[in-house]
Amino acid sequence: MAFRALGAFGRWRVALRPALLGLAGSVVAGGLSLDAARMQAPALTAGTQAPAACPLSHTRDTYTGVIIESDALAGLDVAQFASALSESCVQWAEQGIRGVWLHVPLASSYCVPVAIGQGFAYHHATPTTLTLVRWLPSDAPNSLPPGPSHQVGVGAFVVHKGCLLMVKERSGPAAKYGIWKVPTGLIDPGEDIFDAVQREVLEETGCRTTNDGARLMSMRHAHPMREGGISDVFIMVELKLADVAGADAITIQESEIAEAKWMPMAEVTALEYYKTGGMLYEMVLAAAAEKGQGAQQGQDGGFSGRKLANGRMPGHSMVYRSRL
Repeated sequence: MAFRALGAFGRWRVALRPALLGLAGSVVAGGLSLDAARMQAPALTAGTQAPAACPLSHTRDTYTGVIIESDALAGLDVAQFASALSESCVQWAEQGIRGVWLHVPLASSYCVPVAIGQGFAYHHATPTTLTLVRWLPSDAPNSLPPGPSHQVGVGAFVVHKGCLLMVKERSGPAAKYGIWKVPTGLIDPGEDIFDAVQREVLEETGCRTTNDGARLMSMRHAHPMREGGISDVFIMVELKLADVAGADAITIQESEIAEAKWMPMAEVTALEYYKTGGMLYEMVLAAAAEKGQGAQQGQDGGFSGRKLANGRMPGHSMVYRSRL
């Protein structure tokens, strides 16, 4: 069973198999058999089993819900967890709690089939934690947000002396058809758009760029064509070469890139898959042309980014604003 979890600007693919979860036994009805789960639970000697604290240790969220963090499961065996979870949900329902979020670490993965049996469902996963959810009200529609649904990719538009930085990949759809394309890649968890595209250029080509003056040129939003797929947001970013010696020198990433070069713009526009009306034309060439026309009219087109503190929340946000 494959689960994909994303951050706001990132993506992880996590395969939740019995081996990964540390579970043994057969998979049944969305989880593993209870017998298999019991085999993995902490062993307690006779006479030491005591009821788990009820309700389970938790925190309240701002949407009339509760969050059971992974440390609340430490040391509980299957019977203790099953009893505590059931009684906790009864109490929470009586208190008007609506959603329950359960974070299960690998060490407590034997709790998963128990939770599934009590009405919980998979929501998302990281390499170390599976998150399950349950909607408690029986008289109101489930308003819990769905699991992560998007991945975010970036592409780099880097021009130097009238040439566009282009690559040919070793694998993937573009490689299958021998397509020359700009450097692209997916954003890592917690990574900002401009940092991601700058990293991809350096990894794939060795060329050094700067975020100073970077602009969002265009964006594509595509939806999955198959069940279980995720939607895709792809952002084209204009970067400039860094003002350092040898910034334009190409050293390809051998594991992913077959070729890379500075391609004259006339050669780019002559490529069949960059003809007017196609996706690559609209994403790359048309966006660049419109920005150039705007510059001639004294308009600095595209979206620039500014890093701002999140205020009451930790961390920062990047705010992107049109320069028109």
